[in-house]
Amino acid sequence: MPWLWVFSIFVSAIYDNDRKRRIWGLIAYSIVVGFVLGGVLAAKATPRFVSIPDMALGIVFYSPFVFALSWVLERLAQRALGPVRQFELSDRCGKCGYCIRHLDKPRCPECGEPFDEKWLDESFQPPRAAKHPWRARIVAGLLIAAGIGAPFAYHGYAVSSAAARGRADAESDWQRGEALLYVQLGDRFVLSYDTYDIDTGLLMRRARGGLENQTYAQAYQDVIDGKLAQFGPPPKPGGLLTREDVKTLLASDRLVVVTEFPFRVSDHVVVSRDASYTTVSRHWNGGSSVFAIGGDTSIAVLYGTLMDHGDVVVLLVSDMLMTFAPDGRLLQHHYVEDGEVADPMP
Repeated sequence: MPWLWVFSIFVSAIYDNDRKRRIWGLIAYSIVVGFVLGGVLAAKATPRFVSIPDMALGIVFYSPFVFALSWVLERLAQRALGPVRQFELSDRCGKCGYCIRHLDKPRCPECGEPFDEKWLDESFQPPRAAKHPWRARIVAGLLIAAGIGAPFAYHGYAVSSAAARGRADAESDWQRGEALLYVQLGDRFVLSYDTYDIDTGLLMRRARGGLENQTYAQAYQDVIDGKLAQFGPPPKPGGLLTREDVKTLLASDRLVVVTEFPFRVSDHVVVSRDASYTTVSRHWNGGSSVFAIGGDTSIAVLYGTLMDHGDVVVLLVSDMLMTFAPDGRLLQHHYVEDGEVADPMP
């Protein structure tokens, strides 16, 4: 919650209204806030990714904005706090409170505390010091309480709102036949996200980082898991392989070993080899990507086209099986072991 820096301006304005002094304070405060925002916004508040140069750039990009907003908030705060703030002449001894005006010696006659000789000059106009009646203290207390409580209140709202959105979207996607399978990091053995799960036929999507995103994904997945337990997996999209399809394919003679490179698996998928890696390049309407597989060029590459599965292209490199749509999209990506698809990790 990087916007909480504004509370310091409101609270400090209660105790000081010296415009010249506070303008320099706002400049210094803006530089500090810009430096911190450079780390929070650029590195997403992850300490191991924060660097001093990144944070220093925040002074350039964020500090001017922070100062402009601080100046506006300062003016508004000073106007709003006028009715609850009072001032009195600071003509009292700082130790005992005795009035030190119109004396002939720069020393308090009550307690002997020395003070500046300028107070002996009758023409000297003493400064006005802030006086804090109960109204000002209440306002300060409320602002401080709001600043402290805001993160907790926002946390509760954000979590509950994200969970509600996740449940609602899951219900809607299931009804439309477009349900997703959100995969938390470490939950299962997934080589590529945005591919189809071999057991449920659902498109797998990795849950993004952050509390709200993780809460949304967990709530969404809880609903989908309930639907799967109640109704079973929905019909699979055409061209997707099942575990039994993979087992049958691996036991068949439809896989041919590739010996010459580069090898074009389809119009959109090409297998190549360099001095270190076997690479799979693919191009489709949505973009392109390259898989670098292994560090041993002796890895065998096999391929097969399953005409009875919607012209899906199957590529097997070592123990990794990939299936591609005719347009080059990666549909499934799994490890195979002992002639079968490897089970997800617990």
